[in-house]
Amino acid sequence: MYWFPGIARSLKRGKNRRIDQQRGVGVDLRNFIHDETGQGLVEYALIIAVIAVAVIVAMIFLRDQLTNIFSTVGNNLT
Repeated sequence: MYWFPGIARSLKRGKNRRIDQQRGVGVDLRNFIHDETGQGLVEYALIIAVIAVAVIVAMIFLRDQLTNIFSTVGNNLT
């Protein structure tokens, strides 16, 4: 009757919750809160963000010294 077998299952979604959970159709809030996949990636991103902010702040405070160093290096190369 249906062209695809998945259509029949999706029409019976309320009757067979296990199939929907296996296919990722339903979202259980308890599992979502306790799910820790991707946690490491977020931690590394936060570490990189903190390091980037520290480098920017250091460059702002050391602007004059960095300008002199880059000018000296540029003049020695030419």
